[in-house]
Amino acid sequence: MRKLSSSLKDDVDMVQTLDTGRPKNRPFDFKAWEKYQSQGRWWRALTIIFRQQSVMRRLTLPLTMCLSSATLVPLYNHHLAPLWGFHTLSLPGDIFSLTAASLGLLLVFRTNSAYVRYDEARKIWGDVLNRCRDLARQSAWMDDPKRRSSSIKLLSAFGILLKCHLRTPSRHDMLAEVAQHLTVKEVQAMAASGLPPPLWVLNSLSRTVDGANLDDLKAMQVHKNISELIADIGKCERLLSTPIPISYSRISARFLISWLMLLPFYLVRCSTDVAGVFVKEFFIAYYFLQTEDIGHHIEEPFSVLPLDAIAAKIAIQTKQVEEQHQTMLEEAAASF
Repeated sequence: MRKLSSSLKDDVDMVQTLDTGRPKNRPFDFKAWEKYQSQGRWWRALTIIFRQQSVMRRLTLPLTMCLSSATLVPLYNHHLAPLWGFHTLSLPGDIFSLTAASLGLLLVFRTNSAYVRYDEARKIWGDVLNRCRDLARQSAWMDDPKRRSSSIKLLSAFGILLKCHLRTPSRHDMLAEVAQHLTVKEVQAMAASGLPPPLWVLNSLSRTVDGANLDDLKAMQVHKNISELIADIGKCERLLSTPIPISYSRISARFLISWLMLLPFYLVRCSTDVAGVFVKEFFIAYYFLQTEDIGHHIEEPFSVLPLDAIAAKIAIQTKQVEEQHQTMLEEAAASF
């Protein structure tokens, strides 16, 4: 992830960006919500356009196409056509007024469909966090401290491994991130198994639970949480491997870029110079293209969601649960 300037570090908008230019959210706290809802949000919303260069990089090609049309059409109509004695080129406004509503609905539906995927992914990770917390609590049922400690370490590694499983390998050094939770022998066994790393961890956790000799009711509750985590892995893999139908994404992009490139043929009737058409085209194209771009980027939610923070929270809180249980045991032993 590219290094951010100090002016962006405290901004609660999507200011942290990856090398690919994808915006990356972070979990909100009370301070972030206060800033997000303050009156200064209007100024930050405008100034971030100039500070977040990745947005312009993603829109460079379509904006260039639109602005090239906005430059060439008035240049031809107002300068070259009269000079060469050719007819001017223009389109009636009815074409755009009749199709603008359809284009808007298409963009809204495309963006909403992507947001549904984003929201589902966040709910899945919320369930992962809650079940890891519950499993950490249930680990206290194990009498063997080694098995209890092993369970906590496996849970701590699970969030990290699931995060790495859902992102491109170039973004994370998975082995380095789990080194403090898994032994070298466990890492080697995980690599040799051929299983997805998070699934291997859950299978290992299941075997650890089986060897703890819990009573049937407690064992059933633990295995239910493990089964739900396995289901969450499958849900995440489904979102990752199944995008919104490609034909729908293509027709949205095709309709939008065609509409924007033809728009100067109408704007040239209202403006007599190149600058007027250029500015109008830039204003309209920039916001339309950015709306479509948002839909594409949140469609694959795991690159945008704050999975680093969630995985770190799983590791920290499961460890804290173990420490709390150990403290309670020590206090109970000291009271006798």
